[in-house]
Amino acid sequence: DKLKVDPDNFKLMADCITISIACKLKAALSPPVHMIWHKFLYAVVEALNSQYK
Repeated sequence: DKLKVDPDNFKLMADCITISIACKLKAALSPPVHMIWHKFLYAVVEALNSQYK
């Protein structure tokens, strides 16, 4: 069974998670750490999107 989710929302979800992490970690979220989270979350987005193709 497939979920009835617009795949464009996965990117939005990743952005919301990134903002939540930034609010929680504050100064600990240095640019290199932010980039690691960004790459990880967009890998998750790609994996989710691949299920809808």
